[in-house]
Amino acid sequence: MKNFNICGKCIAVMAAALMLSCATDEVISEIQRPVDSPIIDFFVDVQWNEEDVTRAGLDVEGDSDHNMGISVSAEPMTGGFYNTTRGAMIGKSDFNSFYAFAYQTDVATNTTSQLFATTHQKNGNMWETPTNGNGEAYYWPGAGYKMDFYAYSLGTSAITQSEINTYIIANSDESGKMVSFSYKVPNDPTHQPDIMMATYSCNGDAYAEVPLNFKHIMAAVNVRVGNNLPEGCRIDAITFSNIYQRATYTLATGAWTGLQENYSNTDDTHQFGVDFNGSASGLGNFTYNSGKEYQQLNHADATFMMLPQMLRNDATISIKYYLNGQSTTITANIGGAGKSWDMGKNTTYTININDTSGVEFTTDVAPLDAHYVICPFGVRVKDNNATVTIRAIDNATGATATWIKFRNALQPAEADGWWADPDDVWTIQDEKDPVKNTSYKRTETLTFSDKNAQLQRYAFIEENISTSDRTATIQLVRGGEVQDEMEITQLAPTWNAEGTKCCERIEESEALPWGYNWKLKEGETDYIVKVNVEEVSTLNRLWLRIVSSWSSGFTTTMGGFLNLQVVSYNFDYTDFVKNMVSEENGAASTTDGLSNTKYMYGYTGSNQSDMTGASEFQSYIESFANATSTSTFTGVSYAEYATKEALKKNKVRVNIATNSGEQEHNAVVPEAASWYLPASGEVDIIQNNANPTNVDTEIKSGDIFWTSTASDKVDAVGSYAWSYVYGTGVVEASRDVAHRIRAVRKK
Repeated sequence: MKNFNICGKCIAVMAAALMLSCATDEVISEIQRPVDSPIIDFFVDVQWNEEDVTRAGLDVEGDSDHNMGISVSAEPMTGGFYNTTRGAMIGKSDFNSFYAFAYQTDVATNTTSQLFATTHQKNGNMWETPTNGNGEAYYWPGAGYKMDFYAYSLGTSAITQSEINTYIIANSDESGKMVSFSYKVPNDPTHQPDIMMATYSCNGDAYAEVPLNFKHIMAAVNVRVGNNLPEGCRIDAITFSNIYQRATYTLATGAWTGLQENYSNTDDTHQFGVDFNGSASGLGNFTYNSGKEYQQLNHADATFMMLPQMLRNDATISIKYYLNGQSTTITANIGGAGKSWDMGKNTTYTININDTSGVEFTTDVAPLDAHYVICPFGVRVKDNNATVTIRAIDNATGATATWIKFRNALQPAEADGWWADPDDVWTIQDEKDPVKNTSYKRTETLTFSDKNAQLQRYAFIEENISTSDRTATIQLVRGGEVQDEMEITQLAPTWNAEGTKCCERIEESEALPWGYNWKLKEGETDYIVKVNVEEVSTLNRLWLRIVSSWSSGFTTTMGGFLNLQVVSYNFDYTDFVKNMVSEENGAASTTDGLSNTKYMYGYTGSNQSDMTGASEFQSYIESFANATSTSTFTGVSYAEYATKEALKKNKVRVNIATNSGEQEHNAVVPEAASWYLPASGEVDIIQNNANPTNVDTEIKSGDIFWTSTASDKVDAVGSYAWSYVYGTGVVEASRDVAHRIRAVRKK
């Protein structure tokens, strides 16, 4: 078998017609035609296959966040729906040119020669008669000859002559008659021609129009969107993989063969794709929006013109798309039993993408108060490849909101509710100077890469002591695009008429006890300890003398200065409590609530479970040899209490120390603390909000708030402090009772 390249010549302004021979348009073998022999002319028609049924959907490879539903249908290549440019299908109205060649065989000698190879164009409804280089028509050779006519069209493909020489190789028999051609499908779908073929054989004295019934010998493949894609989803590329690229078309049988063969020592399977962002394709990408349902993705001029074939088991289609700031590729298997691309039919894949990927806020943030605030918020990451940046934009300026910082997690003091000053955190070392610690640092932008997770992140809001609310937009950014936004508002405080004092707008905490309270066991009024006199040291006897003089309720009977004659004594704990927390001990100012608040936190520590005073006194007494108590002081423990809650509105120092191998993060209220619990004489600062943000915290007549002023009242119930009844005034209340808290601040 002989092989030869296919030559091409222009047959129209916008098309290239291809000659399957290197001969010119002249007669190759001159014969004596009969006198009554007419010229050879053509009658042209285009064959359309019957419509096929829609096939079943396809299985998809991928994760649960990126699902692709695909349905596939095959129908005749009518071409009516598609434009006819570049790699598009040829329709009846678009079929305007073809190339024909004729072979004549002498029956007596069984020798074959080429009669002509000519190009033809349509003029109106008529086709040009084949002529030689001199414009002379060709005539039927007459009886004793057999005629074979072959014609083809490559349509209006953008395929070049160089590509023709590479991808299409004609094969001839020993007589020089072309019997088949080998074809390799070009990679670029815009250069894949819709090859149409027509064949006809007859006797040399047929003396009639030669009927050329053209049929599509390729399989057209298109991809379109369905009606279920995420809004704004951009399709960037389509790729078919593990597809047969090479085969041989036999003219006599009209069939493709050799799909399993390996040509030119290269793989016989290949990938075919359209990269809509690639410069080579010249095609723009497709962005799905409402109203674009069922539109073709690969464009009319990029129809895949593929070899008809039974699709391999591993044949796939991949769709690369861009959504939520991220590029994703999902793949579906399209091969296997019964799956084929059929000759002369258009197989259309309809794509639906259920993409639940991306990132989003899962919480809404209510208006924030004017003091320092730690604001938690939820973020959901819905795929396996998310690098997300959180940032805050000041709505007033459009610039970065410098009054907001972020961190992925809370440090221990922050988890306890303290707004730590990140520049005032210290590691405390024995007999060494403190070392600055950076573990509380925050950032204006926060980047994280978590997969398929429900996350909590934290915004640290500085105080707003202006007279106006301020707002910012928190953004989730991925791939340079904003995926979700959340607006936050920080309220301004409620200022008094003079603008010198203000109170917070929102009560974040539940009602709390005042704190710092002791009492005896229920039903007891005296603290009684029995001491073995002989075992009491001289020093401890002296100490008991001092205690007895300090508390008028502590009575003993003693024979001498250091001789303890009575082995039991009574102690009136009410006097003791009055001395421990009283108007003389720093927490009872009626005008300086800030001093009261700081004193109470500094005196008791951050957790009143470590009770001082009464518990220490009891320990001292019971440390005497053989000392036993018949009753006990009960220290009431408050992990959270009124003055501590008020101090949490401030920016504080944190000291990090190691105690018994355990690291402790202790909040230290600085001298510059501003937010506090008002003293009993400052309750006028507590004002109702002009526009309360929460009706549940609106102040009503009769509502009770704690002040920071201690009372020296002690009775069988316990210790007392001053509370404020809105609309009435200040009254004493047991420190055990939970009342509301409204922190205040001076300008």
